[in-house]
Amino acid sequence: MTRTAVPDRTQFAVDTSPFAPGVSLVEASAGTGKTFNIAMSVIRLLLEKDAHGEPVVKDIGNILVVTFTVAATDELVERIRGLLRWAYDVSHGRPTNAPYNTQQLLLRLFDGREEYAQQRLARALAELDTLAVFTIHGFCKRILDEFALESGTAFGATLLEDEEALLLNALQDWWRTRFYADGALAGYAVQRSWQPDTFLSDYRLWARFPDVRVDPTPAFDEARQQAQVAIEAFAAVWDERAFRSLVADMEWTQKSPFHDPAQFDELMSRAAEAQAGRLGAAEVVGRALCVESLQDVVAKRSNAQKAKRDQIAEWPVAQAASRLGATLETMQQAVRVDCLGHVRAWLVEEKRRRNQMGFDDLLESLSTVLAAQGADGLLATAIRSQFHAALIDEFQDTDIHQFRIFDTAFAGRPLFLIGDPKQAIYAFRGADVHAYLAAVERASPQFTLGENYRSTPAMVEAVNAVFSQRLQPFVEDAIGFHGATAARNEGPPAILSGTQSLHWLFVGPEERRGKWTVTSQGTARQLIFAACVRHMAQQIRDGWEPRHMAVLVRTAAEGQAMAELLRAHDIPAVVSGMGNILQSAEMLELQLVLEAVASPRHEARVRAAMATHLWGSGAPEVQQMSQAGCEAEWDAVVASLTALRDTWVSHGFLQMTQELLAQRTVAERVLAFRDGDRRLTNLRHAVELLHHATVDESLNSEGILRWISQQRAERPREADISELRLETDADAVQILTIHKSKGLQFDLVYCPTLFRGRPTDTTQPLLVHEGGQVVFDHGSANRTAREQQAEVERLAEDCRLAYVALTRARFRTYVGWGAVGNTNSKVSGAWFSALAYLLSDQPGLDQQPTSDRPAAVAEWFRSDCTRYEAALQALVRRYPSHMALEMIDTLEPPVRLHAGTAPQAPHFAARLLPDTVPVRTRFDTFAVTSFTGLTAGAHAFTVAAPRDVDDVGVNTTQSVQALPRSDFRRFPAGRRAGTLLHTLFEHSRFDDTPALLRDRVAGELLREQIIADRIDDRVEAVAQMMHAVFTTPLPSWSFTLAQLSTDRARHEWEFLLPFADAESAFTRQAIALAFETHGGPDGVRYAAMLRQLGGARLHGFLTGFVDLVCEHDGKWYVIDWKSNQLGADPAAYGETSLQAVMDSSHYTLQYHLYLVALHRYLRTRLPHYDIDVHLGGAAYAFLRGFAPGASVSGHGWFTHRPPRALIEALSAVMDRRGRRESA
Repeated sequence: MTRTAVPDRTQFAVDTSPFAPGVSLVEASAGTGKTFNIAMSVIRLLLEKDAHGEPVVKDIGNILVVTFTVAATDELVERIRGLLRWAYDVSHGRPTNAPYNTQQLLLRLFDGREEYAQQRLARALAELDTLAVFTIHGFCKRILDEFALESGTAFGATLLEDEEALLLNALQDWWRTRFYADGALAGYAVQRSWQPDTFLSDYRLWARFPDVRVDPTPAFDEARQQAQVAIEAFAAVWDERAFRSLVADMEWTQKSPFHDPAQFDELMSRAAEAQAGRLGAAEVVGRALCVESLQDVVAKRSNAQKAKRDQIAEWPVAQAASRLGATLETMQQAVRVDCLGHVRAWLVEEKRRRNQMGFDDLLESLSTVLAAQGADGLLATAIRSQFHAALIDEFQDTDIHQFRIFDTAFAGRPLFLIGDPKQAIYAFRGADVHAYLAAVERASPQFTLGENYRSTPAMVEAVNAVFSQRLQPFVEDAIGFHGATAARNEGPPAILSGTQSLHWLFVGPEERRGKWTVTSQGTARQLIFAACVRHMAQQIRDGWEPRHMAVLVRTAAEGQAMAELLRAHDIPAVVSGMGNILQSAEMLELQLVLEAVASPRHEARVRAAMATHLWGSGAPEVQQMSQAGCEAEWDAVVASLTALRDTWVSHGFLQMTQELLAQRTVAERVLAFRDGDRRLTNLRHAVELLHHATVDESLNSEGILRWISQQRAERPREADISELRLETDADAVQILTIHKSKGLQFDLVYCPTLFRGRPTDTTQPLLVHEGGQVVFDHGSANRTAREQQAEVERLAEDCRLAYVALTRARFRTYVGWGAVGNTNSKVSGAWFSALAYLLSDQPGLDQQPTSDRPAAVAEWFRSDCTRYEAALQALVRRYPSHMALEMIDTLEPPVRLHAGTAPQAPHFAARLLPDTVPVRTRFDTFAVTSFTGLTAGAHAFTVAAPRDVDDVGVNTTQSVQALPRSDFRRFPAGRRAGTLLHTLFEHSRFDDTPALLRDRVAGELLREQIIADRIDDRVEAVAQMMHAVFTTPLPSWSFTLAQLSTDRARHEWEFLLPFADAESAFTRQAIALAFETHGGPDGVRYAAMLRQLGGARLHGFLTGFVDLVCEHDGKWYVIDWKSNQLGADPAAYGETSLQAVMDSSHYTLQYHLYLVALHRYLRTRLPHYDIDVHLGGAAYAFLRGFAPGASVSGHGWFTHRPPRALIEALSAVMDRRGRRESA
């Protein structure tokens, strides 16, 4: 099939494609390894030489990488870091865990220049902290800050991340300026229910893209004057008696206002008010008495009546009313234009006065300066002197400013634009795919990435089939479709039933009164949601983990509905980034309780607070408080609220809310709900948000209550701080919007609502592309054509959304589709959807003008409800090995996952507690806990415990302050230092040279602002310590970490182990018994210390992170880094002292649990596993003991290999099921 007129592009090969100066394009389809290719391009640029044999880029810090989000920048940095490390190893011929294909690609990049590559890569690794990976706004801010002189911008401008409050102030200023001095206009605004923020959505739409042209643009003063002239002209010809006489001589239809005396009298009153100069009444009269309206309600029963109808055009009053309506419409447009201009000017001036810049200002300022100065100007030259090449990711989400910036700043330098217009779905954020398409015309050469590394061949072919139905699958000719090919020939796992990759869940028409018609959207959603849950339940029973499944929806409401349905059937689900905490039920309840705390003697407020789940009294208790004899109970509530108010005043908001949550046992009560995780997360988020508001804006109790009311009344913000947070990281089905899913992948994907379609709202201003410009149309002469164009652009973006949704899955996607909607509806229905366009088998559709296709598709399906199934059946019959069709016409309830059928996995164990267990007991005994939770006698109700980071340690016997700064024992102590040291060990190789270690240490210490420059003595102290750790033999085993193979070592090894169950809880006493019985004299001594901890009986899961798991000579070891500050005395790091520290800090228990986890892991992975043969032991590196002269034995190692019987006994304690422990 011939595709659209898109230029042919060659496949991008990072090792052979030209990296020439100028603009190059890489169009990367979904799943084609875009991030890998960007990271590999950084290595290519480091090794590339120009025609004169000079490096294209001097250092890694001279490469600019720009992407869309902060999260994406972090991912890119990690990918680049990893590839650089692999490249460095490959250049030295060292073994590496890099895939074979990657190693071969690196060798091709070296092209026999290994020695040159070694030098360049070593320097790049040492200077990796200089790598410039930014978001577009971060890059602009950096340039404007560093080159303020060259750019002519103000020094020290601050970034305004949320302009919402400023925008509302600007609207209020415009309102005061325009309406306070014009009483008639103010009355008109009241009559139309205008308020300062009425035009807020108009402003946001207009400001979405830069350089938007408004059409029409009437001047306010002139339009206002013309409206006054029109009113006076109408007043001059208006005569009620004469008009009634005219009307009486005519025959009118039933819908005319002259048929009903009351309506007629009301209209005459409005005409009299218009004659008196009231604008609101004049608008009513202009609509009702204009020539067109009057002619429309004339009864045309005879030729005489038709003649009278034609004579209406000659009526002076109708002519005057027509002019009145037209001028008032123009005045409304003038008011909107006036608002847009005033608000923009006010914002510019106010931000200039405050020396602030918003995100859009960063782009506009840099673009404007570069355009004015040109490619040879001061600023562009300065940028090129710092950055010698640029890689711009996600460029389909660009705008005209962004391309202008990079095109000018990198003139004559390698500039790679990487993107995929098929995934341009962020127009609501200002991303303009048409700006991308314009930039593409400037790019040469142009490449493509077409090999899909994400999905199976069947999944790739299924997606290709859907988008090959149309000659222009993305509606507009400029975006074509070339089917991807699967890079790997793999099939789905055996546990996935069936072979087809694309499953259609079809809802057919329903019979009403003997006639087939479409199914309502509510019914269809219910049917498809239930089918999705049914499939998920079966897949979980087959062995799939819920975390590998995702549900992609269009709206937050759809996501919440699906989450509730999944939870109702015992399938764990989390909702990602949908909704706003300010609009949540938890924020409302918190507001009610805070109002009562602020006014504890306000009876209505107190009763409202008591009725919330947060307070927990319930309706019966609140009602009982009204009865006689309950005064004491009421006084107790008031006293409690008064005490909380006093705490708020004296100790602040956060202290008060902590007391409130503790006194009312809120966490326990909230977690008892099925969606307790969600509720508790929202509540904590709400408290945090209000705490920041009280601190940042110095708000008292009344101030914070006003703040909540104002924020809830405003339009929901898009800022991250108010977006709902993920309630848990548990093994759960992920529910997210299609927009949020971009860039992610899942094994199984459900798209239950892709059948939804909603056309453009033509009653509102439109934003359309026309002749290379963006036009804001709010009533122009070209309105009809632009409405068609707006519908084309709407459908095109819906097709791109469908592409994103259908390309997320590795193995299978389920899609909802069917004859769905309301036959009489003009605002929604499956016939408006992207699937309707993609699946339509309407003859000649591809040959129709682009502007006609959306309406043609809608009419095709609306006119015959059997066409939905026919079109889909035809597609499935053509691709029977890739697609399956499931007809859904009845609501089959999904099978509930009960304890007897659910697999033994954490997500079900956490939810399937016996109903007879009291709520408090559930949450006091069932836990996902860690070593810290066990030893502290407490456990958190979190799913993943934090990584273990050392505490400060023990009392010192000799002050470390007397030591020189070059002695590592004096290095700062505490959690921050511990985390930094763990990070350094995690990202270092054990065979690193001292020079490499110094460079890496200096970079981390600078980043953490512990040192001010690289020559600080502490750099050498840390590097020297690390080198000693790597090269000092481990006692008892006589090998060093430097001897370890990198592919046999794993940093931050995470484990999750089930321990006991509800019937045989796991206790510290049971652990102590195992140490007493099998641990020898040392075990008996430590058991006594364990018994002193006491603590509750636990069942659930044990989680943790081992700093290092490694293998040497066939034995496996666990290794942990400890930065505890034990003092300056060398004896503190001797064997006897370290044994005491291990016991007192319960590190002894820690490493035994680590070894149990490793033991249980190895016995499922190693053939013929035997503890004596394969389990080596545990080693703890007390890092301060590796400073020169810090240890009497020359090192800070503590090593131990527990007896086999003790490891097996501890494992058995955790394995117990169904019987009580006797200890």
